[in-house]
Amino acid sequence: MKIDVNKIKKQLKIVLNVFWQKLILVLLVFLLIDIVFGFVLFYSYYLKAQSDDPEVSLTLTVNKTLMDNVFSKWDEKEIKLQQVFIKEFPNFFERAIIEEQIEPQEEDEPEEVEEVEEVE
Repeated sequence: MKIDVNKIKKQLKIVLNVFWQKLILVLLVFLLIDIVFGFVLFYSYYLKAQSDDPEVSLTLTVNKTLMDNVFSKWDEKEIKLQQVFIKEFPNFFERAIIEEQIEPQEEDEPEEVEEVEEVE
């Protein structure tokens, strides 16, 4: 049994030729589907949104009791905050300040600076 290489080459060329022809066809179909899908998205999100006027609904209901509760809590917190500025707090460092004033630290005498003569 002899293997004919030329016959295998011919068959391989035919198979590859059919494969490439089908591949190009499949790519073209996918490209067409992609273009159609892109146009649908473009139309639905851009063109349709520009042509339609937005619907504005001004039916706003206010829960008066809830709003009063929120404002009352807000006022309570505001009063507490203002009390912080009014109330005098003890100074914990006052004792240290008084002791420092009683016993001042000895200050070092400043060093004498030598004068430099100008050279002509």
